[in-house]
Amino acid sequence: MSTASLFRRRAASGHLDIAGEHYEKGTRLQSLKKPLNGSWRRLLLSLTALLCGLGLLFWPARTLRSDSFVFYFPNARHVIPLEVIDNTQYLPLLQVLNQVGTLNGLTERRNNLKVAFGDRHIELHDGDPRVRLDKKTSILAAPVRVSNGKWMVPTDFLTTILARLTSQDVEYQVGTNRVFIGNIKPGSLPCAWNRRATARSSRFSSPTR
Repeated sequence: MSTASLFRRRAASGHLDIAGEHYEKGTRLQSLKKPLNGSWRRLLLSLTALLCGLGLLFWPARTLRSDSFVFYFPNARHVIPLEVIDNTQYLPLLQVLNQVGTLNGLTERRNNLKVAFGDRHIELHDGDPRVRLDKKTSILAAPVRVSNGKWMVPTDFLTTILARLTSQDVEYQVGTNRVFIGNIKPGSLPCAWNRRATARSSRFSSPTR
């Protein structure tokens, strides 16, 4: 009897079922792959969620709060917006400069701003506490920021830079929301001005979201 005939007989009698054996092996492998693929997907999702959570936890938070700041002059007072960024008070640069003079021009590039103020020149960089006034560089208490498209400077800019741009006296106490420019002192303010300034400060002190 030939080998081919023997294989056919055994296959016919059930002693040798090559096709069935291959089918069963394939079925077992597929059943193993399905839970394996599902486990990997769950593991990847868990790792992604964990990494996102860690990123949010350790990413440096930048807290913002709006308020108001008052410029007092002998015969007038002007209110400009103030922002608290990371617990530091910031003022919009251009509005600050407009309080004591006129801008002649400005050049803005990426992370850099140059301002012509009268015959003086100011240069600032986003994220840098250094401010260049003409040929002299001063260091502020906190870095310059750009917030909502506006260049912002910490309030010590008033005494560090602004006082050198005007011939008038500049009196500012760090941490307060007002500055006195010219021949004016806190005790000489009209009572109505003091009441309005206090009410305005209280109204804007709540954080904005």
